[in-house]
Amino acid sequence: MLHTYRELGLGDPTIDVLPANFRVKLKMLNTEHMLEVKQHAKEDLCNYLLSERQDQYGRSVSIPENATILLWARRFDSYKRPGLIFSDPTRLANMLENIRCI
Repeated sequence: MLHTYRELGLGDPTIDVLPANFRVKLKMLNTEHMLEVKQHAKEDLCNYLLSERQDQYGRSVSIPENATILLWARRFDSYKRPGLIFSDPTRLANMLENIRCI
């Protein structure tokens, strides 16, 4: 995705620098292309985990094809309250059941 942003002249979002006309350039993004990029990235991640990583039992890490992957886009820190998502397990379970994959 970063490559696509740079191709369109959107600068480098990893350092929070956007051109003055970024709103115009954002409209140039092709949704279908971005979804393809996202799907390829997910496949690359799954292949990497399957071939290079192991779980706590020494087994290859396998993510189901229809799984939703959540991540922190920036650095992980305690002030962001990462444990909050687990404070109400019933609510979390309901939200996860209602997720629609793109």
